[in-house]
Amino acid sequence: MIVEALEELGHEQPRMAAMLLQGIVDAAVRRIELGVAEQPEAITEAAVAMALRGVRG
Repeated sequence: MIVEALEELGHEQPRMAAMLLQGIVDAAVRRIELGVAEQPEAITEAAVAMALRGVRG
C-alpha cells in the first residue's frame, strides 16, 4: 500500500523508500518501548517530521 502511494507521488524508488520509512517507524517504536528520556509524543513527532521531509525530498 505504501509502495503504491510513493509511486503515485512520483518517487523514483518507491520500494526502497518504503523500507526506509519502515526503519523510521521501527526505530521510533523501539525508542518509545525503551522508555528513554523523551516523551513518546516527542519521538512520534520527530519520526513523522523526518519521514515527511524524506518522502518529499
